Amino acid sequence: MTALRDRFSASLIDTHTTTLRVDRFVQADTPGNVGVCLSGGGSRALSAGMGQLRALKFLTANGKPLLDQVKALSTVSGGSWLGVSWAYNNSGKSEDDFLNRYVQQQGQLTPARTSPNQPIAEILDELPEGNIGVPVTHKSMDILHLALRAVLLRLIFKTPVNMLWQSIIGHNLLLPNGLFQPGRHYLPTSLFSADAATLQETVIDPNPSLAKETAHLLVNTRYVCCNTSLFVSDPNDDQDGFKFLVPVQATPYFTGVVGHPEALDANGQRPGGGGVMSFAFNSILADVAGAQVQVEQSRQWSLTDIVGASSAAFAEFLENILAMWRVDLDHFFDTLMAEIEDVLDWLETHVEASKTPIDDVIFGLLQRLGRARGESLFARAERAAVKRILQGKVRNVLTDLKDLIPQYDYWPVTHAVPNPALIPNRFADGGSLENTGVASLLAYEDIEKLISFVNTSTPLAPGEKGVIGEDGHEIPDTAIVIDAQLPVLFGYQPYHPGVGYLPYKGDATPDGEIYKHNQVFPLAQFPELLKTLWSNSGGGLFTGPAWAHMTLEVLDNDWFGVHGGRTVEAVFYYNNQVKEWYDLLAPDVRAILGSFDVPEAFHNFPHYATAETQLSATQVNLLANLCAWIVADKTASTIQSLFS
Repeated sequence: MTALRDRFSASLIDTHTTTLRVDRFVQADTPGNVGVCLSGGGSRALSAGMGQLRALKFLTANGKPLLDQVKALSTVSGGSWLGVSWAYNNSGKSEDDFLNRYVQQQGQLTPARTSPNQPIAEILDELPEGNIGVPVTHKSMDILHLALRAVLLRLIFKTPVNMLWQSIIGHNLLLPNGLFQPGRHYLPTSLFSADAATLQETVIDPNPSLAKETAHLLVNTRYVCCNTSLFVSDPNDDQDGFKFLVPVQATPYFTGVVGHPEALDANGQRPGGGGVMSFAFNSILADVAGAQVQVEQSRQWSLTDIVGASSAAFAEFLENILAMWRVDLDHFFDTLMAEIEDVLDWLETHVEASKTPIDDVIFGLLQRLGRARGESLFARAERAAVKRILQGKVRNVLTDLKDLIPQYDYWPVTHAVPNPALIPNRFADGGSLENTGVASLLAYEDIEKLISFVNTSTPLAPGEKGVIGEDGHEIPDTAIVIDAQLPVLFGYQPYHPGVGYLPYKGDATPDGEIYKHNQVFPLAQFPELLKTLWSNSGGGLFTGPAWAHMTLEVLDNDWFGVHGGRTVEAVFYYNNQVKEWYDLLAPDVRAILGSFDVPEAFHNFPHYATAETQLSATQVNLLANLCAWIVADKTASTIQSLFS
C-alpha cells in the first residue's frame, strides 16, 4: 500500500542560469577557500578518512584547527559514512572521541593496553566510545550479516525492497550517532538542514506541520556535499536501457543535479538545472510558481537516504548473497541460527525503543528459534518445526529481493512540469560514477583549493604501458598502475594491461565508458600527477607517502555543472604503503602488520577490500594512524599553506 502523501512548499535552487557558490548559502571565514574530498571505499575509506580529518583537526593555521576552516566537504560512498556522520553528529560525544586524537609519536602505538592511564588513542585494539570506527567493528557490519538484516527487515517490518540498503546503513552507522529514527516499515522519519535559522526560514515557515518533525542540523562543518548518482539513458542511442549515470548532490540546502547533462531520466526528461530544498527531494511535483513549488511527499528526504544512496554499490554485494540463499535455503537458515542471539537482541532493543510496528508472528517464531539452541532432541525438533513454518515466507522474500537498487521520485529543475504519474528513478552509488568527489566540488566556483583523499584499494604498481598522448605516442616514465578514479578526471580511460592509458576523446568504444563524462582537468596534466605520486612514494620502493601538490586548470563540464577558465591548487593523497611510517612503529606493532615486503600481510594493509565491511579495531586504528601521520607529519607545511 502506498503511504498517504501530504503537500509541502519548497524553493528551487537554479544552477543552470546562475553561478553555484558555497557562499551563496553560507558566509564564513574560510581562508584559502579550501574544499576537502573523502573518496569512496566502504569501511576502508571510513577508517582512512577518520585519520585524515583527525590530522586536519590537529594541524593549525590562523590560530585555529584547519578542519574548522574547511569551506566545503565532498563525500562519496564510504567517505559519506564518515563525512555525513561527522558533519551532523548528534551523539553527544566529543569530536576527539568521534575522530580519536592524533598520536604524534607513532612509536607509542601498542597492540593492546599497557597501563590503566594509557591514552586510548595509542591502543590499537580499542576505540573510544562514540568513535565512528566502532560501528564497522561490529559483527552486524559483516557482509553476510548485512544480507541477513535485509531479509529480516523485509520479513518483520515489510520494508520496501528499494529502501532496504538505506535502512540497514541507517541502523548500523547513523543510529549510533543519533541520526536515524526508524518509523513504520523501518523507514527514516527525520529530515535535515543547515542550521536553526535555515530550517525555520526554508522548511518550517512555509510548512508549519513540519515543526514537530526531527531535523538534523550541521554540527561540525559549514557545508557538506554527499554524492550519489542517477541512472539515465543516452538520447542519441537507439537502444533501450540506462547506459550512464549523472551526479546528484545532497547538501544541507538543496538536493539535485546541478549540471545539465545531455541524457534522459526514467520519465524521458533531461535531468539537471539545480535542485529543490533537500527536505522536499523524492517528491511528486504538484505546482510550479517561479522558484516556488508545491510537492507531494509521504515522508521527507533524510540523512539515511543520502548516505544509503551514496553507498548503494554495497546493495549488489548483498544481492549476490541473497542469490546464493535462493538456491540453498538451508544456508540461510544455518546463518540465521548461528546469529539468532544477535538478531533477537537487535529486535528486542532497537524495535522496542523506536516503537516500530513489526510482524508479531515472525517475531514469535524467531523467539522460538532463540530458545531452541543446543543439540538436544527437543531443540532440534523445535528448530525443524519453525523452519517448516518459515521456509515458505523466506523463499517468497528472497524471490522479492532481486534488485535492492534505491529508487526515488526525481524531476528536473529546468523546465519543471507537474507530473502526477512520475515513474521512480533508480539511484546508484556516487562512486559508481565519480569516486573522488572532486568533480562535484568543482561545481562551486569559490572553491580555490582542494584536498583529495583517494582512499583506494588499488596499490600503486609498475605497469606494462604508460600514458598515451594525443599524438598516439607513449609518454616516458608513466608506466604506472593507478586506480581508475584518477585518470578519468583528466579525460583518460582506466589503465588497461598492455595498452596503458588511452584518451576517451576519439575512441568510439572506450573502456569504462560510464566515466567518459568525468573530465575536469586537461589531458596534459595527468602524466604530471602520475609521476609525482610515483616519485614521492619512492619510485616503487614506497619509502614515502604517495601524494602530489599541483596547480590544475579547470575545464568546462556540463555533466557535473563545472565552469572552467580558472585554476585550482590541489593536493592528492593516494592510499599506499609507506616504509618510513612502518619503521617508526614499535616491534610488536610491526609484528602485527608482518613483513613490509609481503603485500598480503595483515589483510592487504592498507588496501583492505571494499567488500570487507567489518574491520577489527586494530585494522581501523592502523589505517587511521597511517593516514593521519602522512597529513600531519610528512606534509604539514604544504597543507597549512593552503589555508592562507
